[in-house]
Amino acid sequence: MANRPTRRIRRALRKKGFRLEQDGKHERYVLVDQDGRDTSVYTVISRGSSYRDYGDKLLSYMASELLLSRSQLLDLIDCPLGNLEYLKLVRQQREI
Repeated sequence: MANRPTRRIRRALRKKGFRLEQDGKHERYVLVDQDGRDTSVYTVISRGSSYRDYGDKLLSYMASELLLSRSQLLDLIDCPLGNLEYLKLVRQQREI
């Protein structure tokens, strides 16, 4: 079972080229490409206090939104998967 603190997820997303958009109860993270343009890839993190950690179910949803497997998402959060490698994976799937 893999849990990740939302604080760590937020920091990793910003570090990997996502731009934060505030949206009431949620934070929307939009992937920005190398030219500074928004892409169609995004994920949402709840700002509610009951979501201090993301467990297996929420991590699976997030992985799906970000076009990754769960293990790739954990690599993105834990830093072995960098911004350029992630952009390459997304481009291979023709999403941007």
